[in-house]
Amino acid sequence: MKHLICLYLLSIVLTSCLEVKKKEYVNQLEQLLLDVDSMVLISKKIDVKAVDSLSQIRCSLLDAYKSGIQPDTISVETAQHIENIKFSCSNLRQFNQNKKTLETTLKKQRELKSLLKMIHEGNGDRSLYQELVKEEIRSVSNLKTNFSRLAQNYADGIRNFETSERYLNELLSP
Repeated sequence: MKHLICLYLLSIVLTSCLEVKKKEYVNQLEQLLLDVDSMVLISKKIDVKAVDSLSQIRCSLLDAYKSGIQPDTISVETAQHIENIKFSCSNLRQFNQNKKTLETTLKKQRELKSLLKMIHEGNGDRSLYQELVKEEIRSVSNLKTNFSRLAQNYADGIRNFETSERYLNELLSP
């Protein structure tokens, strides 16, 4: 009888310890989900079609300038406009190469919600919870870094260089 009581008390203690850990994991996942939700919100404001259009226009303009006009010297103003367009094209290309990060962000949001639900309900192998949460922390950290770069490429790429576009178009027109 004493063994049953001890076993019962031990199970209560272990269950309460698991509940404390479970709350800790849930809190960590909820914070990660907030981070990912903010990235998803920003990604919805990114206009991929506009990037494609601007990339086409600006990079074509730069190529046309390079192939059409080859003066030995150019003015400082012309050089600045060329650099603006080069800067934009470079960032737009970087954005296009890494735009899968937008899809990865949505996928990560679904994964976190699923894991959060699993832990909340106490499903799955509880001994793996700690490792799963650690892996998600690493994964979201990497995603935040990649997303930050992508957002910066987007902002720099779509920057308003219409004056530079007009200037180069005027140089190219006969």
